[in-house]
Amino acid sequence: MKRVELFYLDDNFFNGTIPDMFSSMPRLQEIQLYKNYLKGPLPESIGSLKDLHLLYMDSNELTGSLPASYGSLDNLNTFFLYNNFISGTIPTTFGQLKNLKDWRAYENDLVGKLPTELKNCHKLEILYLEDNLMYGGIPSELGQLKALRGLRLNYNQFTGVVPADVCNLKEADDGALQFISTDCGGSAPSVTCSCCDKCYEPRGTNEGSRR
Repeated sequence: MKRVELFYLDDNFFNGTIPDMFSSMPRLQEIQLYKNYLKGPLPESIGSLKDLHLLYMDSNELTGSLPASYGSLDNLNTFFLYNNFISGTIPTTFGQLKNLKDWRAYENDLVGKLPTELKNCHKLEILYLEDNLMYGGIPSELGQLKALRGLRLNYNQFTGVVPADVCNLKEADDGALQFISTDCGGSAPSVTCSCCDKCYEPRGTNEGSRR
């Protein structure tokens, strides 16, 4: 098992929990377990995989929180976690993911504020966190993500104004931002946004996520 570099079991009918066995595969570079019926928590041992650059866990029935140890995945550049039941907050350790380019964790049950530490993910291009239960203001520190191309924060419980530093990513010569969506639509928007490409009507605070 120590020589395994690719672990592909995607698009099957696997159910039950994922065994916490990945520390026995230290050379793993890619894990693809998407489109199954997997339940239970994300394995902590994945956080020890220093060569891992691709992690597809989307479209399952996973629960529990995001392991803080995943912030040690130095080479991770793609992390798909959408369409699960992941709860809890985003660990501040995720700000250590210096090579992360594409993170999609929409359609989960994430709560809490968007950590300002994400400003350190300088290579981040895609951040899709729509359809969760996150709240608070949208941090101006996201404006430091010069590589950011897509930012989707709609169908959460964010409030306030989208900071000028974030909007400037669409206008600055060194900015790459092409699309941003928030809950800035309807008769009672929860977010004020002068640069959003798509404004959604906020859901009631008691509606929860999409389920």
